[in-house]
Amino acid sequence: MELSERVRVGLVGLGRFGKLHAAVLAALPGVELAAVCDPQPDEVAALSARYEGVRGFTDCKEMLNATDLDAVFLVSPEPFHGEQALASLSRGIATFTEI
Repeated sequence: MELSERVRVGLVGLGRFGKLHAAVLAALPGVELAAVCDPQPDEVAALSARYEGVRGFTDCKEMLNATDLDAVFLVSPEPFHGEQALASLSRGIATFTEI
């Protein structure tokens, strides 16, 4: 990876840990927090407004289809991890799951 390249990251789940992940990811050099997703539209709007250029979604598969991502962090409730991870991995996206 060249120094000018940025890793484009998506984040699924905007609860307490999701918000912590967002803050860390947005502050990392070489990382672009490109998209966030949560079923609560108010949470999506708040995070999208806080971080410039972040696209917001309420559906994980919609986010994966509409955004060119290098990695996805799943910080959603555990019962959703399997389906979300398979959706991400099937698209060739590096996937990290918070458990």
